[in-house]
Amino acid sequence: MNLSARANATSTESVAKLSVRDISRRFETRGKIVEALKGVSFDVPSGGFYSIIGHSGCGKSTLLNIVAGLDQATSGVVAVDGVVRRSPGPDRGMVFQSYTLFPWLSVIENVAFGMRMGGMGKKERREAAQHYVELVKLSAFVDAYPKELSGGMRQRVALARALANKPAVLLMDEPFGALDAETREQMQELLLNVRNKEFMTVLFITHDIEEAILLSETIGIMAARPGRVAHEFKIELPYPRDAATKVSDAFVQNKRRLIEVFKSI
Repeated sequence: MNLSARANATSTESVAKLSVRDISRRFETRGKIVEALKGVSFDVPSGGFYSIIGHSGCGKSTLLNIVAGLDQATSGVVAVDGVVRRSPGPDRGMVFQSYTLFPWLSVIENVAFGMRMGGMGKKERREAAQHYVELVKLSAFVDAYPKELSGGMRQRVALARALANKPAVLLMDEPFGALDAETREQMQELLLNVRNKEFMTVLFITHDIEEAILLSETIGIMAARPGRVAHEFKIELPYPRDAATKVSDAFVQNKRRLIEVFKSI
């Protein structure tokens, strides 16, 4: 299903693939209670791409860690397909900003790792891993090790590894933030192309407004102290999209509107 058809299909979904309801997170620091998140709520439909943007320190990564089950909310719930989740699970795949590959495993072994832990046979997981390696355009590097790869290539492997486990929701925490501008743009286009071929529901964290507009269908704008989704912004851009989309009149109009809202929060 391509993205245009998917957009029409997801608009009629009645049950969210990912539902975040009234999430709050409080920490005690030096005897004081700090409210990092308060009452965060949003839904991501099946096949949807939802980005969270906000200034540094507004709680974006804390929120994603709660959705992933890596941190516990003080109150509120996270549900995937209507089932409440409070701990990590295979229904949520994660791609971090830092490079999290196993240095002693080759590209294809890294991609196959989750399937191996899940008990899939050697031949089956090799074939499945090969598919995802090809999807991220690393066929020539299947036997290479992480130290032999550039930063962008390592993130391609991380994306392939997350997708290979077929998560219900893909969580991405500023995955291209450490890359140079050219590589970052290449990775954005790669993600758009992968999403056009693989059915994906994505929650994406970024501080880059242009990146959020290019990739997303909906953007949640977070305010700080306490962190909360202060506004949801619908992106009015047709698919397919690529780097050239950034110079289109529609993109510029979306960016102008988003900046106006962002400044008002």
